[in-house]
Amino acid sequence: MEVTRVEAMATKLHAFIPRCSEIERSLQQLDEKLKASSATCHHHEQLAALETAQLGHRLADHRADLTTLRTDTTAAHDAMDAVIQKCQRNIHLCLSKVQVAQRSHSEFAASTRTSVHELADALEAHAQRIQNEAPLQAVTSLKKDVDKWADWAGRCDSHVQLSVRFIEWFFERGEAYEANLQLMEAQLKHLSLRQVTRQPFDGRVRFADS
Repeated sequence: MEVTRVEAMATKLHAFIPRCSEIERSLQQLDEKLKASSATCHHHEQLAALETAQLGHRLADHRADLTTLRTDTTAAHDAMDAVIQKCQRNIHLCLSKVQVAQRSHSEFAASTRTSVHELADALEAHAQRIQNEAPLQAVTSLKKDVDKWADWAGRCDSHVQLSVRFIEWFFERGEAYEANLQLMEAQLKHLSLRQVTRQPFDGRVRFADS
């Protein structure tokens, strides 16, 4: 009985052997596919890691650029704010100066208008006084002054003509200038007292050899 059972089991085992071989081949195929999938996954993992690293570097660069840009923007904003504040101070200063100048101009204009009115009143009063006074005495006095100055101008013209004639005479013979200088100075002091002659120094002046 026991032998029969063993034989039956052996028969089943022999019948199962082809199935085991098929299962083993299927397992080998699955193992090969698993290895191929594992290699593919490893390759994709490497690519993903490389891309992740590249993205990390880019992100770091972008962060650095953003930090630099933020710093530059802050510096530019501070500089612009300083310029704006300076411009505001200059505007306030200019406004104060303009206001001071405007007040000064207004005061000067008011003072000028007052002075103009005062001058106009003075001129009007002076004109009225001139109209009321007799001008004959002033004209007579002025004529005397004019005659006096005309007489003085005539005498000066005579002296000038005499001096011009002397200078022309002197420089026509002018090679002995230094020898005649003292004589000229002495003579000029007394020209108005001497008789006007065409050659007043004949016989007294030394001439250079021609």
